[in-house]
Amino acid sequence: MDGFNLKTKTLKAVAASEANDAQYTMTVTITKIDYFFSVMSIVPGHKYTLWADISIKDATGKEVCAVKAERFKGGRDFVRYDAYTEMMNDLGSHLASI
Repeated sequence: MDGFNLKTKTLKAVAASEANDAQYTMTVTITKIDYFFSVMSIVPGHKYTLWADISIKDATGKEVCAVKAERFKGGRDFVRYDAYTEMMNDLGSHLASI
């Protein structure tokens, strides 16, 4: 959500509890996630690759956009959890630029 909001000017993502007044709903379904430790890069660290289906629907429930993320790589950190958080922020930034 943070990565998406940093990248966009007109759309803002909010938590599901605040979604009652939303004009659009985005659902991200992660279908597969791979974890690996990158040792061949300049800065080694934990990394993730994910596959996901992203669906955006308007207030009536009609799908207005569908995105399939395949082998999306993101995040890098020495702490595994922080690398996962960075990967999700990277995904949000990527979605905002589509």
